[in-house]
Amino acid sequence: MSNVQEKQLAFQIAESSIAVATKPSNLAEEKLSSAITIGLLEIARSSMDSHHWGVASILRGDSKGPAKSLRGTSGSVENIAQSHAYLMHALLRDDSYRTAFHPGQLIIPTCLTLGQAIGVSGREFREATSIAYEVACRFADIFLPDAAFRGWRITPLLAPVVASAAAISLLAPRDAGKLADAITLSAAQMGGTLHTARSGNQWQTQSALQVSAGIFAAKLVSQNSGGTGDGLEGNMGAMEQFLGRTSYLPPASDHRILDLTFKLYAAPMYAQSLLQAFDSLDIPKGFQPKRIDVFISKFANSYAGDFRKTDAIASLEELVIEKMNELFSQQNAINPKAGGLEVCISPDTELTDDESRIEIFDLNGKSLVSSATSKATRVGPNEIIKMFSCFSASQISSLVGSVEELSKAKSLSNLQECWESIVQSTRNEE
Repeated sequence: MSNVQEKQLAFQIAESSIAVATKPSNLAEEKLSSAITIGLLEIARSSMDSHHWGVASILRGDSKGPAKSLRGTSGSVENIAQSHAYLMHALLRDDSYRTAFHPGQLIIPTCLTLGQAIGVSGREFREATSIAYEVACRFADIFLPDAAFRGWRITPLLAPVVASAAAISLLAPRDAGKLADAITLSAAQMGGTLHTARSGNQWQTQSALQVSAGIFAAKLVSQNSGGTGDGLEGNMGAMEQFLGRTSYLPPASDHRILDLTFKLYAAPMYAQSLLQAFDSLDIPKGFQPKRIDVFISKFANSYAGDFRKTDAIASLEELVIEKMNELFSQQNAINPKAGGLEVCISPDTELTDDESRIEIFDLNGKSLVSSATSKATRVGPNEIIKMFSCFSASQISSLVGSVEELSKAKSLSNLQECWESIVQSTRNEE
C-alpha cells in the first residue's frame, strides 16, 4: 500500500508518466533513442580526457583510472551510476529540457548501471528510461523557472527524485504507488544552490552526488519503506521550501520528452540558439562591427545575468565577444574586443526559452540581423555522427543500431558491448 494518496502530486505525476511513457509514439521513441545514444557517447567522450579520471574514480569507489566500464569494477551500483553521471555532464554537452535542466545524466547512468546489475531486458530498460524522462520533465514544468529565480540549480535540485524514478521503474515496473513513494522519499534529499555554478568546477559533480541518494531511496521503497505522503506539497515540504508555494497545475498528459533538446555547441543551453543565430549570419565583406544587441528570453537573461562578469560557465558576455572575434577575424574586420565592441544583452518577453535574436551594427549604422531556436524535434544518426566527430562513424552507427534494437533484446549485453568498445578505444594508458 502506497503512502501517497491518489490526489497528491507525487501520485499524479507517477500515474501520468507511466500512462504516457507506455503509450506508443514513434516520435517519442526516436527522441528516447537519441537521448540514450547521446548520453552514452557523452560518457565516452569525457573518458578521453585524463583530467576527469580522478574524480570519476573517486565517485566510482574503486582504483584510479578512467571510469570506463559498466562491469568489472569494485564500485557499487550507486557508485558507478554517480561516476557516469559526472562524466555525462563534465563537458556540459548533455541533453536539456527548458534551458536549464539536464535530466539525462540522472536517468541514463541509473537505468544502465542498475539494469545491468539486476538483469533487465532491453524493453524493460527503455520503458524505465522513458518513464523517468516523463517524471523529470513534469517536475521541471513545476519547478522552473521559480526555483531558479530563488537561487536553486534545477538539475541537482531534482536529481534525487529523478534518479529514484529511474531506479524504481526497473525495480517495480509500472507501479504508480511505488513510484510515488520513491518520489516522496527522495524529495527529502532535494537541494543544490545555483551559486555552485560560480565555484570552479563544482557544478560538474553537484548533480552526480545526488544520484546515489535517489537509487538508495528506490531500493528502500522496493522493500516497502515508503516516503511521507505529503513530502512535496505539505507544510514545510519541498514545494514550500524551493518554490515558496504549494499550488501547481495538473501534470501534462502528453509526451514531455518531445521537448527535450540536444546541444550542438559546448555552451550552456540558453546559449545554443544564440550561437546558431551567429552561425547563420551572412557577413558582407568589409563589415566592421561596432555594437551588438543580443536578445534572449527573460528566463535565460535572469539565469545568466549574475555571471556575466565572471569566468563561470554562464558568462554570456564573454561568449558573445569570443564568437564575434571568431567570426569577424575570418572576415578581416576589426577585432571586436580591441576595437571597443559594445555588447548589450537584453531580455525579450516575446522570446521563448529556446530562442535568441542578434543585431550587429557597423561603424556606419548598417546592421545584420539573425535569429534562431535551439528546439530540436529530431536528431538522427547523421547529426549524432557530426556531434561526436571524435569517434568513427562505424562505432556510432553500431551503437545507434544496438539502441534501436533494445525493444527486442533479452538483455543489455549487446548495448553494453558496443558502448564499452567505444569507451575502451578512448582510453589513454597512464
